Amino acid sequence: MKLKLLIATAIVCQSVSSFAQKQVLKNDLRAPAYPLVTIDPNTSAWSYSNELNADVVRHWTGKSFPLLGVLKVDGKSYRFLGKEEAELLPLARMGEHAAWTGSYVVNEPASDWMKSSFDARQWKTGAAPFGTKDKEPNVETDWQEPKIWVRREVELSEDLTGKSVYIEFTHDDDAILYVNGIEVANTGNSTGKNSRVKLPDHVVKTLKKGKNILAGYCYNRVANGYFDFGLFTEKDGSIQFDNEAKQIASNVQATQTHYSFNCGPVDLNITFTAPMFLDKLDLMARPVNYLSYTVHAKDGKKHQVQLYLEAAPNWALNSPLQDAASSSFVSGNLQFVKTGSKSQQVLGRKGDDLRIDWGYFYMAGTKSKTKSAVGSSHQLRSNFLKSENSSSSNVGQQLALMQTFDVSSSYQDKILLGYDDLYSIQYFGQNLRPYWNTNGNSSIEKQFELADKEYTALKKAADKFDAELWGTA
Repeated sequence: MKLKLLIATAIVCQSVSSFAQKQVLKNDLRAPAYPLVTIDPNTSAWSYSNELNADVVRHWTGKSFPLLGVLKVDGKSYRFLGKEEAELLPLARMGEHAAWTGSYVVNEPASDWMKSSFDARQWKTGAAPFGTKDKEPNVETDWQEPKIWVRREVELSEDLTGKSVYIEFTHDDDAILYVNGIEVANTGNSTGKNSRVKLPDHVVKTLKKGKNILAGYCYNRVANGYFDFGLFTEKDGSIQFDNEAKQIASNVQATQTHYSFNCGPVDLNITFTAPMFLDKLDLMARPVNYLSYTVHAKDGKKHQVQLYLEAAPNWALNSPLQDAASSSFVSGNLQFVKTGSKSQQVLGRKGDDLRIDWGYFYMAGTKSKTKSAVGSSHQLRSNFLKSENSSSSNVGQQLALMQTFDVSSSYQDKILLGYDDLYSIQYFGQNLRPYWNTNGNSSIEKQFELADKEYTALKKAADKFDAELWGTA
């Protein structure tokens, strides 16, 4: 009797296990942020909105980590992942990337200090950024007092009426910004890096050919201070993927985040998988995640489909204004694209609100099914919308992978995303390699190759683990 009971129990358990691997248990909890890529704190990307295509993908610090996903079905495109950000052209760069000099005081000036007509000849002159020197990066003018008022003269070569113009600024702490005497931003009690505000039309109309005044006030409430600002305009035609896929469902599990979309005659299921199992240290340390997908034809007809995934060099930069180098190459069975900063100052930054800017970010797909491209965002997107074939222009830093297929019932595939940080930690002045390459005898290409070969087994293990964990909740 006991033997029969054990056999019956084993059959039931096996059935439950098999079902768990094939069916995704629904989690109806609304996440405050949806995990997408979770390799480590540096390579960490999230969706802050309920719909995957309602906002840009972001780092956990809130800064933009652009990742765009588009499905083209019979020539019509549906954006399912991320949101296009306007491409900006500098009118007056921030001091972090190009030197500028302004007038400043640290004692409260007259009430009209921000206006174009104000006479600031008695103010001090200093180079931006302003801040606590030796404690904040890139500071040119030492600012130790609690408050600072800064005026910057900007010479424009044309009238900007009718254009989209933005003021961008970094502040620690409270800041108020003005354009030609008109207040355009007031942060309240907060700090921010590369914050961006689009100027209303009535302010843009004041930006005339010739001299214009940007002015800013910053109040450092405690600890270090920092202040910098600049002016930018939107590049024409930078928004091309305005048609959104309709999100049907989202589902966050322990190791995976699932989304479902309607894209006209087909349905699209997307899964972000991070197989980080605590009992497998080599796997935990492997710096590769997956974006897998399934396309179902709803009408039984044959459809020509192309999936497009584009990333920005932000993934390997502390600031999007840093210079980056991007490229594509083939290794083994995989087609790669990669990007990284040109400076490569390994473990060279310290402080708050920072992102990694050494090492390289990668995306890869099976070479027989995947085409790659590197170039400007406008050119890459335009090429994708016009035709099935896109080649690298080598002008620009954006990187993209494209997979083309026909579907009359269903089709499945994946793209791998990863990061090689070269060195992960500094211990008593010595830079140490990541755990997966402790002895220096591995490479990021080998890690991608392992991830590719083990995908099917790891996906099943992730499905099983998610089901078991949710079942015990």
